[in-house]
Amino acid sequence: MSYHWLKYQHLNSPVKEIIHKDTSDEKLVEMILNGNTLAFRSLVERHSLYVAGIAARFLLKHEDSRDVVQDTFVRVWKNLVHYDNRVLFTTWLY
Repeated sequence: MSYHWLKYQHLNSPVKEIIHKDTSDEKLVEMILNGNTLAFRSLVERHSLYVAGIAARFLLKHEDSRDVVQDTFVRVWKNLVHYDNRVLFTTWLY
């Protein structure tokens, strides 16, 4: 699997807000839940290295850590409705 679907999916969805680099994770989650797939892309870009770093500590192969990053964000996409914004997104992600 690859992230190319994230790159092009936004073409079919309405973008309601411009995403600034200082937009909080909680605001990005709110935007995603309101249908803004570009906000999800921003969240992925922002936290991919964090997830890759954690995966690399446990895995021996670099390719495996890339798979973990991708699988993690697929799970984030599917479970984002369960995110409780009273905790940091990174805590929930971990």
